[in-house]
Amino acid sequence: LSIFFATHTATIAQPTLEIIGGTTKDWGIVRQVNKPLTAKIVLKNIGTKELVIVSVVPSCGCTTAPVEQSRLAPGATTNVNITFNPNPTAIGSQVKTVTITSNDATKPVQTLTLKAEIRRVLQPSANFIALPSTHVGKKVTSSLHLKNTTDTPMSITKISVKDGLTVNRRTPFVIAPQSGIEIAVSFTPKTKSSGYFHSELIFTTDNSDQTTLPDRKSTRLNSSHANISY
Repeated sequence: LSIFFATHTATIAQPTLEIIGGTTKDWGIVRQVNKPLTAKIVLKNIGTKELVIVSVVPSCGCTTAPVEQSRLAPGATTNVNITFNPNPTAIGSQVKTVTITSNDATKPVQTLTLKAEIRRVLQPSANFIALPSTHVGKKVTSSLHLKNTTDTPMSITKISVKDGLTVNRRTPFVIAPQSGIEIAVSFTPKTKSSGYFHSELIFTTDNSDQTTLPDRKSTRLNSSHANISY
């Protein structure tokens, strides 16, 4: 007498989120910083039950990431439209994240990493100029190194200064390809005061990718500042 036992395994339906192309978007080297960086990220439900995207949250206010559809049937896809606005003074490696929360039973929270290496056409050695402490009638000087990161000569057509700042260069002048120059910035207080003094220093170039370069330390947008304390 032979007895056979048949077994049956039921597959539990569940949603599964896949970020098509991987969890990192890398724009590589970016030279034109006066335009936002954009990307279309595709999300797919590779599971067997409806996927619900609960939230898509960027790590900072400089990034937006609206999702086109929040509910996906099995096999369906949707887009997350990324827009990243780098700070006008940003230099070097930039890393931001977008957190995606869904009803994926295995990975309810997934992180998309955004990367860019910002190398300006006209690259300053620092984001701002710091001058030493001073007093009325005492001249103080600091310097800023500017590098032409392109393979063609670049003309500095104008240097805009105000509030008593002076520079040691007359425009126009040319910076050779992949070369740099030092700009000396000076200030002599004329009236007695105390605290911090803020002024503007803006370079204008003939390069279409970066017509102006603000050098600043301020939360105020579209201006450049040198900080002088005395």
